[in-house]
Amino acid sequence: MNLRIFLMITAVLFFVPVLEAGEILYEKEARNIRLYNRESGKILTYKILNRNEKMDFTVRELDTLRVYSRIYTEDEKTYGYQLTINGEIRDITRTGRSSKFTRTLAGREVSGYNSYLTALNAAETRISLLNTSEFEILFKIVNPGEAYSQKEIDFIRYSPQRYTMKKNLEVKGKTYTYFTADSTNIEFSLEGPVVLKIISRLIFEDNFTVQYNYRYNVYMDEILLSTCSETAYPSSVALLRNKNDRITSRGNVNILEIPAGIHQLKIEDNDTNRDLLFRLFISKSAVELNE
Repeated sequence: MNLRIFLMITAVLFFVPVLEAGEILYEKEARNIRLYNRESGKILTYKILNRNEKMDFTVRELDTLRVYSRIYTEDEKTYGYQLTINGEIRDITRTGRSSKFTRTLAGREVSGYNSYLTALNAAETRISLLNTSEFEILFKIVNPGEAYSQKEIDFIRYSPQRYTMKKNLEVKGKTYTYFTADSTNIEFSLEGPVVLKIISRLIFEDNFTVQYNYRYNVYMDEILLSTCSETAYPSSVALLRNKNDRITSRGNVNILEIPAGIHQLKIEDNDTNRDLLFRLFISKSAVELNE
């Protein structure tokens, strides 16, 4: 290629303006709630709309839009919402079933996500979302061309101030310290805002049980924050040190969000027929902010 032509093409390419990525502009911010997905280990942020509450926003430079929705539920429920795009009204009906992997950071059960994908034909589109259901609905509005935004939190191990005893667990040659709450609740203080991660395991009475349901309560300042209900399945790699005849369950994870201020936390073992083990972590960013 002639050098002069090459330089001219290069100059044209260099000065072509770069189009801005599409954006979603909310007229008024709705309440946010954060969810934790135990399968991916990441945090999801949704917006909450009460019954008959509306959310207005403008979409620019996007040709498609996806609406994710969930509800609070422990079983199966049908819900609906109204989507208005540049004056065109669409009534959306969905069925919510309890999610196996996702809960709120307060431990409340939510449904698995439903999604609605729509094409947009204008450079700027006015959209309204109206909750026409009897339930609160959780929404996440995304650009399908971008990755589903999730936030990953770094955690560091945290030891409680009060507990019944420590027990060491061996997993693939490594030793991990867990705490029990057999006769004394696990108690500790935290200064928020901070995210608390609780890993719980159950000690099986025998090697023949294939699963067992258990639960425990978490209190903050003597007020019930969350009741965590879990299903225990035997672990093939975790053993109690010096008690190789006792097997434990796989670790179940719950994430709780602790608000600003100094708070007294308590973990209460509700299962009188089985021993539970707990291992605690707090978000690393909260420690860095307080240093």
